[in-house]
Amino acid sequence: MSKKEFDKQFLCVIDLVYSLGVRLFYKDIGSVQDFVQDIYIHALKKRNLFARKSKFSTWIYRLALNQGLNKIKKNKNFMEDSVDSAKDYETIDFSEPVLTKIIKNEETVLVQQTIYALPQVQRLILILYFYEHYSYSQIAEELGMQEGTVKSHMHRAKKYLAYLLKERGL
Repeated sequence: MSKKEFDKQFLCVIDLVYSLGVRLFYKDIGSVQDFVQDIYIHALKKRNLFARKSKFSTWIYRLALNQGLNKIKKNKNFMEDSVDSAKDYETIDFSEPVLTKIIKNEETVLVQQTIYALPQVQRLILILYFYEHYSYSQIAEELGMQEGTVKSHMHRAKKYLAYLLKERGL
């Protein structure tokens, strides 16, 4: 694939990569932008490995997810995050409805924002399980944890998410 063809296709999927970056690195928008740039460079170098057996967007998304998980795992503070540190996360303003006309969409946005308020390891496990459809064993392997530890984090994440949603009236 030529660089020109790659650039054209990457521009079509840049929003996909950016939204994955937001889910993985929500607290730091600079990290999201760095993530997109890193994925572009990494994919550009690996573009000859794209076998065209799947869609380009699928290939890029998988590459981006793997790179994002690797970046998170390299962070030494990854496992030190806890429910108690949730107050350190960026405060989300819920005083005005995001979408005033469609309550269902408003609730979806609030749930997503509330997920972003979870501690990093809990948020990541929720994202991998519910958005990426990973099994507990796949999450454990990807994050280098025991499956029981993943289940424990998932339980705490669900419990804390329910608490936060209740506080926000959902």
